[in-house]
Order: sequence, then structure tokens, then C-alpha cells
Amino acid sequence: MIYTDPTGHRIAEDNYWSKADQKLIDTYTADFNKAKAAGNTAAMQAAHDKAIAIRVANGAEVIAITNYSTGKLHPFLHTTEDLMRTILHKPLLFLL
Repeated sequence: MIYTDPTGHRIAEDNYWSKADQKLIDTYTADFNKAKAAGNTAAMQAAHDKAIAIRVANGAEVIAITNYSTGKLHPFLHTTEDLMRTILHKPLLFLL
């Protein structure tokens, strides 16, 4: 499955994930929308990246990710290991 979604919204494929993962994606979507309303691009990025991490862990192939500080799509890493390595290099705030 190939996935790209720069909007922060749930996608139909999210329904294939476990109920726990779906609930997390719903939480991250709500977090994204609150951050967007507040103009907080760092929080938007954090919520987006967390949802992407769940999708990748469930086997989705992410081909691009939005950088909310620039508004541009960037090619994305294709493995869970690469994703986790990227996440672990984010500021601690991202991990909360």
C-alpha cells in the first residue's frame, strides 16, 4: 500500500489497523487540527509524524511527508527502522 496525505486527515486504509492504532490516529488528527487552528506548525508536524509512524509500522509505504515549517512535500524514508531513527532524532517535545 502506498500512502501520502499532507492534510492530517484519516484515510480509508486506517480502518485496516487495530482499534488501538485507529484511536491513536484519531487522537493525532485532533491534535493536528488544534495545532493548525493555533498556527503551531511544530505541533502540527509532531501529530503528523506520529500518525505516519503508526501507518509505517502497520506496513504502509509512505512516499512523501509534509514539512509543515515549509509547507512542502519531501521524499520519505521507506522502512520502519529509518522512520524510528528519524523520530528519535527529533526534539524531546516530539516524543511526548
